[in-house]
Amino acid sequence: MTVFIAPNPRQQYLDANGDPLSGGLLFTYAAGTTTKTATYTTSVGNVANSNPIVLDSSGRTPYGIWLTDGQAYKFTLAPYGDTDPPSASIFSENSIDGTNDFDAVGTSQWAVSGFDPTYISTTQFTVTGDQTSILQVGRRIQATVSSGTVYGQISVSAYTSITTVTLVMDAGDSLDSGMISFNYGILSVTDPSIPKLSVTQWQAIGLAPIPATTVMLFVQASAPTGWTQVTTYNDRALRIVSTGTGNVGGAVGGSVAFETAFASQTPAGSNAGTAISTAQMPAHTHTGGINSSVAGVQAGAQTYTATSASIASGSTGGGGTHTHAFSGTAIDLNVHFINAIYATKN
Repeated sequence: MTVFIAPNPRQQYLDANGDPLSGGLLFTYAAGTTTKTATYTTSVGNVANSNPIVLDSSGRTPYGIWLTDGQAYKFTLAPYGDTDPPSASIFSENSIDGTNDFDAVGTSQWAVSGFDPTYISTTQFTVTGDQTSILQVGRRIQATVSSGTVYGQISVSAYTSITTVTLVMDAGDSLDSGMISFNYGILSVTDPSIPKLSVTQWQAIGLAPIPATTVMLFVQASAPTGWTQVTTYNDRALRIVSTGTGNVGGAVGGSVAFETAFASQTPAGSNAGTAISTAQMPAHTHTGGINSSVAGVQAGAQTYTATSASIASGSTGGGGTHTHAFSGTAIDLNVHFINAIYATKN
């Protein structure tokens, strides 16, 4: 096992009167917690110190204190005869790393805060004192809670008599009443060590951020963090356009809702009333007449001959209009679909 010597190894601890703290108790925990964590007596790292370490008559630890590689510690000193865990501790020092241990939590991308947080809500906690210069708006937070490790970003950091911190939690994460510690990102929001680049500069290195007011589709129930759902339109279809009059991305049109248009439709109704005109009639005739059966009637010196005579038939009809009703089988247009929302970048 790789171990590193603790800062100030085998230092002498004194009581309030300045006398050696004989029999004093030095508890070692994981940083920011009350979880006991082993230390070791030598650089070999194979023999653990007792926990708590009992100080000798000179107020010193009987052996060296060697710390595990990559582990940050909290040391709590208590007087002789105190309870385990201590109820009358003299001091508690957090974020102790082994000398030259560059893998310790406090020297990675997260800095161990050393604060004891008080849980307020799923997005909020408090710490004592004015810590707003450290817990800056925009800074990332890594918190240890009952469910494990969760992450968020500070949205509000306000000091009155204590510092109240409000977070925007990562998707699926939340604080809970089991919150025992937190770390913060080593990069300060104010003048961080990474360069502040313009969109053009980000684009030049292939890492351009999404510009504000960009509109995108999301196949999910709500807009992701940093986006605002647009609720102006509902129950609409998408149309892909290229160029031409009216073919502008973002333009809207149509008058029938999606679910109305793509529902089961049954054709039914009748045509408009129609009056048949002369031109629409087929050519036809009507015949009729009266034929005389008298021929060669003699009247004195004059002879009369009967001839046939035609007459016109009578007419009927009002010249009104008529319609034809029609119906058909239902056409099911209830197509499969998947809902999407669209949102703008904040």
